[in-house]
Formats: sequence, structure tokens, C-alpha cells
Amino acid sequence: GIFFATGFLLGTLLIALADDEVLFNMGIFSKDWLRQMNFLEVDGNALFYYCLKKRLTTALFLIAFACTNLAVTAVGVYLGYVGASLGILLSASVIQFGASGIVLFLVLHFPHGVLYVVGFYFYLIWLRGMQDFRTGSYGRGKNIFFVKITQVVVILTIVLFGIMLESYVNPLLFNKIVKIFI
Repeated sequence: GIFFATGFLLGTLLIALADDEVLFNMGIFSKDWLRQMNFLEVDGNALFYYCLKKRLTTALFLIAFACTNLAVTAVGVYLGYVGASLGILLSASVIQFGASGIVLFLVLHFPHGVLYVVGFYFYLIWLRGMQDFRTGSYGRGKNIFFVKITQVVVILTIVLFGIMLESYVNPLLFNKIVKIFI
């Protein structure tokens, strides 16, 4: 939590200190970009493969780090990065669009963000078990290995469903909401 909150605060401060020219010309929050998005037809399959590469790379990176002594550091860095990214996006959208910028921010992260949060929560539970397993306090044996592999499959399945929502559902929602901002 502290890494995420620190990242969020830093992202918010970065936007607060940014030059107005930079802020208003940020691609995702410019009126021109939103007008373009209104007429853009998203290729869900292409977006799916793009998101698959990005999200699975991150998930596999975090899973691999869970097997090392750097697991807590990797999770802290990742949470800081996510917090900073969300702080930047939320602050910039509120500065650009006022209170309705919160709606834009939420639409950009819904519904797939819900599954990513759930997947990350299960990852943290799994990570705790992996740390106990590595230190010997969790137990050993073939059954434990099967349980850990099953948990990874569940986590990756949640991420995969999130990717599908991000690729096929979110663009439809975004297209409906973007009309409010142009």
C-alpha cells in the first residue's frame, strides 16, 4: 500500500508541477485526441494481442520474481509505478475536464481494471505462500507444487479475462462516453 500511495502522490505532484503546455498537449487528454477517438474503430483482435503481450509480460515478470529474494522489491517497484501512472492519469484528466475527468479516468480503467486488481490480490496471496514455501515454513511435497501451479493458472486466467475485457468491452464503453467530452 505504501508503495502505491507514494507513487500516486508522486504522479499527482508531477502533474501539478507540469507546465500547462505539456499538460494540455498530452495525447490522451487533448480535445483533438478525444475527437479522433470518437471516430476510431478499434480492432479488438489487434488490441487483444497488444494487451496480451503487455499484461502477460508483466504478470510473468512478477511471477518469476516471486521465486527470488527480490520478490518484495519487485512488487514494491511495480506498485509504485502503477500508483504513479494512475496519479498522473487521474490528475491530468481532472485538470483538463474538471470533475467529469473522474468519469473519463474510470471509463479508461473499467471493467478490466477490476479483474486486474482481483488478479493482483490473488497474486499477493500466492506470493506470501511462495515466500513461506521458500523458507520451509509452508511445507514440501508434490501436492504443494500442484497447488502453487494451480494458483498461478488461476491468476493468469483472471489476467486473461481482464485482457479480453480491455480489448473488446472497454473500447465500446469508451466510445459511448467520449462523446461527453468533445
